[in-house]
Amino acid sequence: MLDSTKQDIIFGTETWINSSIKDSQIFPPGYNIYRNDRNLNGGEVLVAVCDNLISSPVTELQTDYEMVWCKLELVGHNAIYLTSIYNPKTSNKEVYKQFDISMSRATNGKNAFIIAS
Repeated sequence: MLDSTKQDIIFGTETWINSSIKDSQIFPPGYNIYRNDRNLNGGEVLVAVCDNLISSPVTELQTDYEMVWCKLELVGHNAIYLTSIYNPKTSNKEVYKQFDISMSRATNGKNAFIIAS
């Protein structure tokens, strides 16, 4: 499907992949993959960005919450922060607290444009 649609950015949740699965087993060449694998049944998140776009991981925005962040840089524009977030059915107040911490970090002192999935 990726070959036929040529998506620039892909958000994934509930990927069910773990560290034993290589990016190349899931995506064709031409993508930078940012993953947060939980290594349990279910969950796991990713953001895939076409490698003709300038992107990089943003680990300082991570918390204990199941999410992954990367930054997309466009010449002449502010950076765009991309995040894929998993909210399990068993979520509780702590999950929302961790999400709030991460979003506060993302917007603190930055003119941030954020796209979350």
